[in-house]
Amino acid sequence: MTNRKISLEREMGLTRQTPASSLLYFISLGVFFTLAAIIIYLVVMAGMGQYLQLMSFIPLISAAFVLSFVEILGITVRQAGWRVILSAAFLLPLIISALGIGVHQTIWHPLDSRDEDIYFTFKEGERLLQGQNLYERIFSSDMRNNKKYATYLPMFYQLTHWTQALGLAHFARWMLFWREIFLVFNIATGALLFYIPYKRGIPVLAIFASLFWLFNRWTLTVTVNSDFDFIPMFFLILGLIFFPRRLWLSGLLIGLSLSLKHFGIFLVPLLLIAAWQTSNMKQMLIYLFSIIAIPLLVSMPFLLSNWKPFILSILFSATRNPYSSLGFDSIDAVSGWVGIPAKLPMLGLLGLIYALALRYKRRVYILSLMVMSVFVFFNSVFYLDYVMYLVPFIPLGASEALVYWVPENSLESA
Repeated sequence: MTNRKISLEREMGLTRQTPASSLLYFISLGVFFTLAAIIIYLVVMAGMGQYLQLMSFIPLISAAFVLSFVEILGITVRQAGWRVILSAAFLLPLIISALGIGVHQTIWHPLDSRDEDIYFTFKEGERLLQGQNLYERIFSSDMRNNKKYATYLPMFYQLTHWTQALGLAHFARWMLFWREIFLVFNIATGALLFYIPYKRGIPVLAIFASLFWLFNRWTLTVTVNSDFDFIPMFFLILGLIFFPRRLWLSGLLIGLSLSLKHFGIFLVPLLLIAAWQTSNMKQMLIYLFSIIAIPLLVSMPFLLSNWKPFILSILFSATRNPYSSLGFDSIDAVSGWVGIPAKLPMLGLLGLIYALALRYKRRVYILSLMVMSVFVFFNSVFYLDYVMYLVPFIPLGASEALVYWVPENSLESA
């Protein structure tokens, strides 16, 4: 039994003999990618006089950038040896990432485009900068018709506010900075999707997963619209990587994702069930607390100042009228249902998936694929960007199916 468990962990990539199993490795990657985006921004903005003073920071930022890259190499070499630097595990993600950067940078909308949701996110940052409560606009709502209310938890609104306070008060300049950050998290998500199948011993699926993520029409659509969905998606996938080995870290990362955009909220019951199955009730409660910690922390100022508009704004997504950007209506729309009753078909199907989770252990990726499919295909509101949240779980679900449900000799004979 012990040998079988060790073998299964090795197939799943749960052993600690890989560079990316180190938390410091992920931190270094985050610093590396973030500083890369900042350097690109400073170089692009160098010609503007009001930003010339920022150029004095480039030597410091460049030094930190180099040190983070050296740290990544150091951890890799210490845990896997020098040869890994020339291996497919190291080179292929870099090549695919370079291709992704080349493609995605060519399809951005013009910087002054004000027709996309990201512009209204920028406006919410302006309201915070002016000392307004961005959630109080919901008081003019009938809780049915959408007028671009602030319906997310406040983390990205606050980030928008802080970057505007630091000098990026003009939308075009603000967008120039943030879309580089969005690109970094887009490419980093592709790297994570390469990493998961690769460490499970399925390199072909690893290549497929990263290419599938970077070049499918739904990911390209989010890039064209310059929305910030790549940031919460990255932290959602990263949180799943640490599940269930480091529950507290997984919970914090998933909570961080929800604090930015709460599209992953329906995965939380699934993960709580899986945490209870793999550990115990106490660990499940710790996991729940770690998930809600960051959302609660960033929401606290709005809850304490005026809780009612905050709660109503978050609930608006559940009560608003059905809408589809493609004209393909959901079951509640064609049936004429509105409000909470309109969500019953989706909630009923989600309940069936949670029941499956009680029966089938360690099927997090496959069941997550089912959860996100129900959200995309049955939610009352549908925008093109929503499909992007389904995309990564297709190769992740395949990686789990190949590990658990395909006999090893079948893979070898194939």
